[in-house]
Amino acid sequence: MSKLLMMSLLLVFTSHLMAQNHDTRLEAKYSKDEIEKMKSEAPDQYSALIFDLDKAWYVTDFPLEKSGPSDRSKNIQLTDTENVNILALNIEILENDYQYFRINGGTKMLVIRSRKHVDMLRNQKTLK
Repeated sequence: MSKLLMMSLLLVFTSHLMAQNHDTRLEAKYSKDEIEKMKSEAPDQYSALIFDLDKAWYVTDFPLEKSGPSDRSKNIQLTDTENVNILALNIEILENDYQYFRINGGTKMLVIRSRKHVDMLRNQKTLK
């Protein structure tokens, strides 16, 4: 009887842990319930969002020779350039256009790839 009880408790505990296993970066835009529902009902959408969070951006040097009146970049405040969360920054990926953000007015720039480019990268990953 105690073995059955232990197995039941272990199963309940394990399933609870599995249900909470999601990428917490998504919590910047979605509730935990919405994330869990997406994982179970729309796993392709969930995977695509994770791919976007990983691959839709990069940090590079800001081209100082381009600063001035023709500079199209926006300024953005970031403390951690290694772990950027575009959802937390409320940045939407544009269909055909890259976006450029000068980080803290300094010498680095956050680049957001276009939706077409991100989708192309995802398709390349799928083909491998």
